[in-house]
Amino acid sequence: MNAQQAARWERRRRIGRTSFIQRYFALGFGTAVALLLTLVEYLTQNTVNGWYFAIRLVVFPIIGGFVGTAVWQSKERGYEEYLQHNRQKPKKKKS
Repeated sequence: MNAQQAARWERRRRIGRTSFIQRYFALGFGTAVALLLTLVEYLTQNTVNGWYFAIRLVVFPIIGGFVGTAVWQSKERGYEEYLQHNRQKPKKKKS
């Protein structure tokens, strides 16, 4: 993780773990995948099965929550490593 990525992660992590996962993955990723697959179903079969649509709207946000949890943990690990790396480098004093 570089300084720019760390700054972006600092802004995103302020909303909290649960909000991050819900906003970006459960609702964002999960709903987008459910709608995309429904569109594919409509384009290929010229119909949309209501039960499949309802199941997609439940299952894919749950999967998105699992993916979001993994992303959160990965980003936190990288952020902690970035902070430790930058704290270990002593600043050179001008003599």
